Amino acid sequence: NGNVNVTELAFQDACNGKIHASDEVAFSLCEEGDGVLEVAEKAGLHHFAQAMWKAGIAEVNSQLGVYTLLAPTDGAFQSAIKKLKFSNFSEFLDSPKLGDIMRNHIVTGKKTLGHRDEVCHDLAVPNIPALTDILPMSNSSSCNELAQIGFCANEWVAEGYCRETCGRCSTEGAKLTTLGRELTLSKSKIKAEDQLRVYSHLHENPHNNNVVRMIEESQVLAPDVEACNGFVNIIDSVII
Repeated sequence: NGNVNVTELAFQDACNGKIHASDEVAFSLCEEGDGVLEVAEKAGLHHFAQAMWKAGIAEVNSQLGVYTLLAPTDGAFQSAIKKLKFSNFSEFLDSPKLGDIMRNHIVTGKKTLGHRDEVCHDLAVPNIPALTDILPMSNSSSCNELAQIGFCANEWVAEGYCRETCGRCSTEGAKLTTLGRELTLSKSKIKAEDQLRVYSHLHENPHNNNVVRMIEESQVLAPDVEACNGFVNIIDSVII
């Protein structure tokens, strides 16, 4: 994480990885609650969780950072295995392609990919004391200013005054950068209100004017499932 120095030469092989020596104690961000991989496992995404651990992507497995995961269903992995001509899931786990494929499903930071309004815009932000204390030079704060200081993390800003700036509108062709490559976001033809809901994490049902996101060719089935160190987004295909 930038503060811990790992001694590459001081390691011990184990059956499921390596143990490295460091000069600091590394603290997890998850003092309470489940991390992103635990949330994925509990959601029934067993192939995804197993592939992530096998790939040895330490920055996610260690819970020392904040991440947004694009987690395919077990059925999606079975389809990908056939497409890539592996005999079975175990063969896929042993493939040299595993690490590159799994990095396509990891985004650094906490990015919301949930339902978006097909059309939306920012509103004038009122002169609120809590904001003018932070931005004393402004009579009223702009959405760009609020976004720069992290106020998009507040739902009353992101879902209210600054929907467009905080990314709550549908944007065709928007980009999402993973640890593997850049992905393109688009709008699904499925209406959010018509999509079958099997996960109960959403605070409210999607509205009539909401759209469902596509990531490349992958449909977002359940967006923004919260973990103590980020979000898990359940998708219907493996991003290769």
